[in-house]
Amino acid sequence: MLAALLLVGSLSLHGCADAPGYYCGSLVRPLDPAGIVPGTIEIAFTYLPHSQSSAAAGTIVAAEGGPGYPSGASRDGYRALMGPLLRTHDLLMMDDRGTGRSAALDCPPLQLAPVMELANVTRCGEQLGSHADLYGSALAADDLDAIMGALHIAKADLYGDSYGTFFVQVFAARHPDRVRSVTLDGAYPAIGLDPWYSSTGPTIASAFDLVCRRWSACKALPGTTMERIGALVAALRRPRAPVTPSQLAFVMDSAGLDPLAYRELDAAARAFDEWHDAVPLERLVREAYRYEERAPQPPQELSQALFVAASCSDNPQAYDMRLPPAQRRAG
Repeated sequence: MLAALLLVGSLSLHGCADAPGYYCGSLVRPLDPAGIVPGTIEIAFTYLPHSQSSAAAGTIVAAEGGPGYPSGASRDGYRALMGPLLRTHDLLMMDDRGTGRSAALDCPPLQLAPVMELANVTRCGEQLGSHADLYGSALAADDLDAIMGALHIAKADLYGDSYGTFFVQVFAARHPDRVRSVTLDGAYPAIGLDPWYSSTGPTIASAFDLVCRRWSACKALPGTTMERIGALVAALRRPRAPVTPSQLAFVMDSAGLDPLAYRELDAAARAFDEWHDAVPLERLVREAYRYEERAPQPPQELSQALFVAASCSDNPQAYDMRLPPAQRRAG
């Protein structure tokens, strides 16, 4: 039977009420370490001690994707993934500031909308005000460093998936002395991106053509997948088209999360071109938006406000973010 309280380092952890077998804790941190914006924020984390009675061989830190998802909510998935490693290693999962139990950000117009739109992003920025730029990966990485210090964890094996790979890279850059190893799952770079994401289009085109070349039935067709999709885009620019070119682009851009699009978009393009059958194409669009945008949910499960705030803080921009909106186009 687990103890009701567990002392780890200088922190006293308690059994998580909603997750038997795990311990929950938190650490109060300054909202703005620079001291310009006053206030504090309580950063929550979930901790799973190693199962063997001997001393721990180390600690694994798991970081969830998004941004906006709390890492602690994925505890069971990480536990299954790490498997035998957790016999000898402790597992630590921090809810980044603005997610989950770490004061999840909630901008109702943005959170409740089925599709993210600029007007609601703007309203959220106005709601957050001076706090808007205090939820990026750099400050979250510093929060994790402080938690590891309080738990007396000298070094950790870091695992990140999706956005978590970005966070892990930021943490490793800011606190290299805390890192024993890094594992990136579904990674994207923390450096080298440009604000126009110029590599995205060629990468998408290459991926769709590659899938076709690896499938004998598709490979035998004249032309390439991207040539057929190019013809489809031209057809969708006509009046009363069943879907818009931007919706088609969304299907292709989100295909990494839902690989059905790789398998079926070529066939959907041919169905529309040869038989004027738009049903397969419309289905792919509905599925992409349903999977990627998803139905409104509580901010503690996925904070759309945090997604926007962290993205604006972390991602390269085409203009100086300090400029007033009216001057940004001129830059």
